[in-house]
Amino acid sequence: MTQTESTPATTSSESSDDAILSVSDLHVSFKTDEGMVRAVRGVSFDVRAGETVAIVGESGSGKSVTNLAMMGLVPKPPGNVDSGKAMFGGRDLLTMSDRNLQDIRGRHIAMIFQDPMTALNPLMTVEQQLTEMTRLHLSLTRQEARKRAVEMLGLVGITAPEKRLRDYPHQFSGGMRQRVMIAMALSCEPELLIADEPTTALDVTIQAQIMELLADLQARKGTAIVLITHDLGVVAGVADRVLVMYAGRIVERADVRTLFANPQHPYTIGLLGSLPNIESNRDEPLAAIPGQPPDLSQPIVGCSFRDRCPHRFERCQTDDPVLTSRGALESEPHMAACHADLTNADAEHAEAQQ
Repeated sequence: MTQTESTPATTSSESSDDAILSVSDLHVSFKTDEGMVRAVRGVSFDVRAGETVAIVGESGSGKSVTNLAMMGLVPKPPGNVDSGKAMFGGRDLLTMSDRNLQDIRGRHIAMIFQDPMTALNPLMTVEQQLTEMTRLHLSLTRQEARKRAVEMLGLVGITAPEKRLRDYPHQFSGGMRQRVMIAMALSCEPELLIADEPTTALDVTIQAQIMELLADLQARKGTAIVLITHDLGVVAGVADRVLVMYAGRIVERADVRTLFANPQHPYTIGLLGSLPNIESNRDEPLAAIPGQPPDLSQPIVGCSFRDRCPHRFERCQTDDPVLTSRGALESEPHMAACHADLTNADAEHAEAQQ
């Protein structure tokens, strides 16, 4: 049985009445010279108002494509949303016209892209880029939009914001450009913010400042956040719930404390094991997950992680594991897609993480 065939494990079990976004059985593929790459394979999740949901996994796991798809930003061709739903405000984002999606993007759902230098227009001043959003979506006058831009730059911690409005993106540092992107994303006070690797290529101090800024703005505005990252160290301090993706699927789902204390998928255990630990021996190398992710242009039989898994056994070669409950929590069940019972397999690791 494939994961997409098990509806109770991937969709209805996670549906929530208070969700502002509900993604169900999403499939996305890309046509390439090597064949059809199935980048997202049956992904389902909810996001509730005011919470932070982190989507983690190594490059190529489908994190960014999942969110680009529901925003209508997957390039066509070569990409295609094959099936699924993404319900927001009672409407399916995947069936909306480009015109209707333009009304949603920026105003109700905003996105912070991975690289602010390429996301910002180098030929436009920061003022032009900030005011364009509010004039389009909030129908502000030029003067009102400029006042709003100054307010937002100050809110994200940019000094002398009125003066900096006249600057171009190249005149800002990497951390400051990321702050400009956050200011743009929040200028219309969206209900949902998608942050795609917002701290990539930034030093540790700036990373902490950016994440603290997002948490502070969330507390003040009540914005829900989807945080896309490969860095579980960042996730630990900011997320409420975590979705672990591998080979285009969610392989584990839990609240952040449960995930760190009692991981139930070998891939999650491997990711956590690769984190530096202050109590570990400095002479010991960090643990690494052996092997490479599977080729998603080829059919996958059995568990997609089996060739890299230290707990694999015969059933993993033929049966594709589905998300199943690993223990009831206050808010939702802890789910993992693995044939093995790893409840006590990594007790020492869980203890070290605590």
